[in-house]
Amino acid sequence: MAEQEQQVEFIPVKDTDILSERTEMFERFNQFTVYAIVGTAALLVLLAIFLA
Repeated sequence: MAEQEQQVEFIPVKDTDILSERTEMFERFNQFTVYAIVGTAALLVLLAIFLA
């Protein structure tokens, strides 16, 4: 078998980049959670109206 040479280049990652990505992810998670709670509440209200 032939040996293949592998080269991996690492780029420096700044802490501000990591923090901004995590902050954006946290904001999206919070927005999804709010929508999920509102959707569940709306579904429960509709079920109460039409099934009761």
